[in-house]
Amino acid sequence: MVQYLILAQYSQEVVRGVLHHPEGIIARDEHAFKFYGSLGGKVVNYWFTRDVEYNFAVVVEFPDVEAAHAAVLTGYSTGAFVNSKLIPLASTEEFVGALRRAEPAVELFYPPQSPPRPEGAEEAAE
Repeated sequence: MVQYLILAQYSQEVVRGVLHHPEGIIARDEHAFKFYGSLGGKVVNYWFTRDVEYNFAVVVEFPDVEAAHAAVLTGYSTGAFVNSKLIPLASTEEFVGALRRAEPAVELFYPPQSPPRPEGAEEAAE
């Protein structure tokens, strides 16, 4: 199972609702565990943020990327979110493995470049 960090910004309607009824946030705890569980996920931890871009952060273990994507799509489809990020997380071992795998590829990689101009192209342009 892969862990994902989900950052989400509530819609204005949701913020307005919990502003007038903050107990609604407390009631969401149990619901969130059931919701992510219905997609095969398990909540690892969650926080509310002191940020205007995102209102909460949750780390969820999902069986695959499709389940993680479904969770975010559900938030959008209900109008609860207006902005979110779905970030796959890596353990130290996974990150080191990726670094080791990338090292030999560095010799082959180059950034995109303009193709070289054919000989005589400058003269023809004048």
